[in-house]
Amino acid sequence: MTREITEDMFLCPCGKCGQTVKPVPELLTSIKNLQTGLLFKLEITSGVRCEAHNKAVGGSPGSKHLTGEACDIKINDSQSAYSILRLAVCSRFLKFFELCPQHLHVDVRQGPSRIITGASTHGAK
Repeated sequence: MTREITEDMFLCPCGKCGQTVKPVPELLTSIKNLQTGLLFKLEITSGVRCEAHNKAVGGSPGSKHLTGEACDIKINDSQSAYSILRLAVCSRFLKFFELCPQHLHVDVRQGPSRIITGASTHGAK
């Protein structure tokens, strides 16, 4: 089992869009750093999205997923959620965190750090 984080993990899952947007370097570096600090493998459930896929999953029109500034990380249980969030809030670049039942949304937006809880189960931020 490799725990290496690669750019391919952030590809739009629609398979139709010919994706040209890549995850921004700050996001990719931050997620790689998270993985280094964890004993289990991170699973990116949603990275970059094209507009059509973003709309199909209920993402907001201004979603950070559209610009490669966000990703959703699978949450298996409360312990994994705590471990990921504990490291993520210490990141230099990650500033926004939404803890949902099945995933943790993280992004590199400007401004002060914020943590919210969400009701979404599909990762549509």
